[in-house]
Amino acid sequence: MDDRRRLATLIFQTGFMRIAGLVLAAGESKRLGRPKQLVKYQGKTLLNQAIHTLFETGITDVYVVLGAHRTQIASSIAKADAITIYNDQWRDGMGSSLGTGVKAISADNQADAILVALSDQPKVTVAHLNKLINSYDQEHIICSRYNGINGVPTIFPRSYFTDLMSIAGDEGARKVITKYESEVVSFDCPECAVDIDTPSDLAEIK
Repeated sequence: MDDRRRLATLIFQTGFMRIAGLVLAAGESKRLGRPKQLVKYQGKTLLNQAIHTLFETGITDVYVVLGAHRTQIASSIAKADAITIYNDQWRDGMGSSLGTGVKAISADNQADAILVALSDQPKVTVAHLNKLINSYDQEHIICSRYNGINGVPTIFPRSYFTDLMSIAGDEGARKVITKYESEVVSFDCPECAVDIDTPSDLAEIK
């Protein structure tokens, strides 16, 4: 562990900054034709890369919401410290998985904020996540901006947890980001626009 990560970990562990990581990985990957969470990129599955990137920031509690292909994906998770949550309503859409994850963290963890990430944004870097974390002020929504819109990865303070848990269907975190636009601080991240939904998306990053 390098000095920067050692310092970040100390800050998290002393409670000076209490942010939990949440990776949404419950989707069926129907358009791709196989579980995108298990696709290999630069030596890791997309899901393991997302988990690893969060841990590298110094975050000590990382939760992963699983749904479709649950057993297969759970057995592939390399980082034993990651906490898995099962959303048995995953067919209802991303909003259901987001709400399930936030509810579990609220009940299990003293975190005063959640950094929401996806399992299919392979270009997201530790440096970008640290930029979000370093800007966290316990008040504003700190998010990424790409393709002219605000989206995840995003840090939500605890005051927004109720809104996140009320999201339904295919609506995701962007609904809350849009609702509270005046409370948003965003950072450009063109790399966040790279996601994996179809075989052509996958071919482009290979």
